[in-house]
Amino acid sequence: MDPSAPAGSRGGRDRVVEYMQVGYVPRADDRSVSMTTEYANDDFALAQLAGALGHTADRDTLLARSHG
Repeated sequence: MDPSAPAGSRGGRDRVVEYMQVGYVPRADDRSVSMTTEYANDDFALAQLAGALGHTADRDTLLARSHG
């Protein structure tokens, strides 16, 4: 949930900070649309997991972000 990059990288989500800031991956290469869709799907799945674990604030944040 923290937009600052962790020490061990983001595991393939290199442009997620931009996605979290503006709701989509801005065009910088040919994959911006597919990356936005992938990140939104990831956020939706993570929201389901957070909800199942009882983390309602994280669930709500991730679910809202998945609509980008």
